[in-house]
Amino acid sequence: MRRCRDDEAPAVLAIVNAAAQAYRGVIPADRWHDPYMGAPELAQEIAGGVRFWGYDRSMEASFLVTADALRRIVPGMASDAADLLRAFDSNRERIYAIAAMVYSRGRRGSYDLIAADVR
Repeated sequence: MRRCRDDEAPAVLAIVNAAAQAYRGVIPADRWHDPYMGAPELAQEIAGGVRFWGYDRSMEASFLVTADALRRIVPGMASDAADLLRAFDSNRERIYAIAAMVYSRGRRGSYDLIAADVR
């Protein structure tokens, strides 16, 4: 769960209005509008302190494994693309463990796994 960002207001507005449609007939007729809420009303609610939270299961973190990190995992390997890919594929579980350790240090959108991360 995370707090919705300002740039997500159109998505929040769409969700509010879709939810209102589900409660059409339950919401008192004197309070019903179509759309139920407009962008200015949403902005006013947010300015008044209403906060929206959402779950974003699409959040991903990207990891770049440097050639030096792979060389530290597989000392003496050649530096051509085939050997780098082979080193990655054959050490995938170890690289995942290193990535998890780096990720635990602080959350960002992307990470570089460097030789110093390999222990």
